[in-house]
Amino acid sequence: MASDDVEIRERPPRKRRQLEQALEVELAVWLARDDLTPSERKKVEAEKERRKQDAPTIVGIVWGREGRTPAQFAAAREFPQTDPDVYETLAHAADFHEFVKAVNRVVALPKEMSRVYDPPAESVWAYVEYARHRGVPVKVILPDGSEYREE
Repeated sequence: MASDDVEIRERPPRKRRQLEQALEVELAVWLARDDLTPSERKKVEAEKERRKQDAPTIVGIVWGREGRTPAQFAAAREFPQTDPDVYETLAHAADFHEFVKAVNRVVALPKEMSRVYDPPAESVWAYVEYARHRGVPVKVILPDGSEYREE
């Protein structure tokens, strides 16, 4: 066992305070098990949801090499959150997997007026697809400042 490995308890604790002190990895391991009782599963899922709600909102704004239009810039700043931390990046400047994992919401500013299917890895649409795959809420603002809607 390496020094950074963690001892994961076999079952979730019965006491709420002990469950609140459990590590994220323990919650994930417990939820992946098939032999949890319904009450244990419910407690662990409730704790995971509570932690999500307590987490700060981190909004990631991503745009391509060509930049963003004034309409996109203005619309992105009106993202309806109260005092979020904001990460901004150029699509080609960061690994989109790491970027999406670090944020709770993504605001994408593509150059195209319509969705690009099978996008190149460095494109804004690649960020959008990966964020949707991970279940991260995405807002796509088109060059004219309007919001993209799936058809």
